Amino acid sequence: MPWMEQMLRQMRRVCRIEVDGVALATGFLVGPDVVMTNHHVLSSLITGQGSGARISCLFEYWSTAGKPGSEGTRVIARESWTDWHVASSPPSKNEDAGATLDQLDFVLVRLARRFGEEPVVPGGARRGWIYAPKIEANLAPGTPIAILQHPASEPMKIAFDTKGVIEVNSMRTRVRYLTNTAEGASGSPCFDLKWGLVALHHYGVTGEYNQGIPISTIRARLPLEALDCLGDDSP
Repeated sequence: MPWMEQMLRQMRRVCRIEVDGVALATGFLVGPDVVMTNHHVLSSLITGQGSGARISCLFEYWSTAGKPGSEGTRVIARESWTDWHVASSPPSKNEDAGATLDQLDFVLVRLARRFGEEPVVPGGARRGWIYAPKIEANLAPGTPIAILQHPASEPMKIAFDTKGVIEVNSMRTRVRYLTNTAEGASGSPCFDLKWGLVALHHYGVTGEYNQGIPISTIRARLPLEALDCLGDDSP
């Protein structure tokens, strides 16, 4: 598949995460009705087992050449805690000190409808989802990293660095890279040159580095019931 076409397919699977109508972060479909974002984005709802009706995901919110573009499609999460919260892992309390396998800063949110199986346009191909691979990605220093994000609540932006990766820690719980992000990019998908998912972005130190969690590490820690919610790589 041509590079630009694959990029557009992945863009249609990325969303802006909102709580009570306030834009907070970014997320992305990883199954027909499941979105991944960071635990710290929804921490109050997770710890309080709050209503998923407060969570909405705005897809296809973007602009072209600085002009208003698509206003997007908003999809809400399921209401009850047991329905919307599929799985999660908290962040590290001290990122400088590192992170364990129980501090992966992610949450899987189940939507009220199987949005990934719906056609992008009437009669067209289904939207699909971003495949979360089992195999460890190549995250060697100097490897390119591309990020689709909603920084500062704005329409989707693409950040790319051809020598993005700085390092991966020994436990593969964190990967650092140079690819630019801004506030609101938490929960963004990080891709390789072929638009394959390699990490979940969650953190950055201005002027120094940005950081994510390798996606294969997250997948390896998911309970069986959460694995069953992930989509395959067929769409």
